[in-house]
Amino acid sequence: MGSWSRPQRSLIELVEAVQCSTKVSVLEYTDYGCYCGLGGSGWPQDKTDWCCHHHDCCYGKAEVAGCSPKLDPYNFVCKDKQVECGK
Repeated sequence: MGSWSRPQRSLIELVEAVQCSTKVSVLEYTDYGCYCGLGGSGWPQDKTDWCCHHHDCCYGKAEVAGCSPKLDPYNFVCKDKQVECGK
């Protein structure tokens, strides 16, 4: 399977991360599971919820590094339907 990486921003990145993992429109998940949509807590319910959880973790890593992830571009990698934060 292929992989790709490019800088994105906030919600656009989330859309592409969800589509990487599930191949389904993000509109299906605006208030889905524990992590898709506003907020997030508990154990992710399935791979889509895990994708949203990973996106939240990417935001956390960016904030710890002194970035503003909702404004500053950052990278993620989509490989074999898995999402990983850029380093």
